[in-house]
Amino acid sequence: MISRLLFTIFVLCSLSLFSQTPHPILRYFNATINGSEVRLSWVITGGETCSGIVIQRSVDGQFFETIGKIDGVCGSPDVDVPYVFVDPDPVNNKQNTYRLELGTQGYSDVRMVNYVPLNENGFNVWYDMVSRSATIFVENDLNDRIDFELYTINGARVARGFTNGNSISLDMTSFARQIFVCRIVKKNNTIPVKVPAF
Repeated sequence: MISRLLFTIFVLCSLSLFSQTPHPILRYFNATINGSEVRLSWVITGGETCSGIVIQRSVDGQFFETIGKIDGVCGSPDVDVPYVFVDPDPVNNKQNTYRLELGTQGYSDVRMVNYVPLNENGFNVWYDMVSRSATIFVENDLNDRIDFELYTINGARVARGFTNGNSISLDMTSFARQIFVCRIVKKNNTIPVKVPAF
């Protein structure tokens, strides 16, 4: 009975050694939009090291391209080590997905950023012809409250709401072949946005 138990423990321990994923060496990994760039920042936990870091980006979440490298030993046997990498050319109007290849330690988790360049008035509108919806992107780095109201050209209000994010989604399926004005209010500043419904 004891030999069977020891054999079972040995087999379970052996299997767990072979099926383990690389040890997570990152304290954190962030991706944020900073003007026309995406800023990646991460910290390698003290006591952990890796042989080089490769920074990768994807726009479909499957195929990644290398956009930067940090050669040599990264991290420290004693203290946390912070790193910053700036992607000066994120892909416009796409979800940019980033990951780090940490030497032989494997890949980090991914971080995703919807990069939508805003016009000189501080907004951008995306249309989805299939779902017949519109998304208005607005600068809102501090997560302030943004109120919005959707009006017909004749001045009738058909929708209203608010968000603390940086986008407003509008379902336009019941408003075919009309033009609307979305009145966006943020910190007492009003932005009128023309929104056609198809």
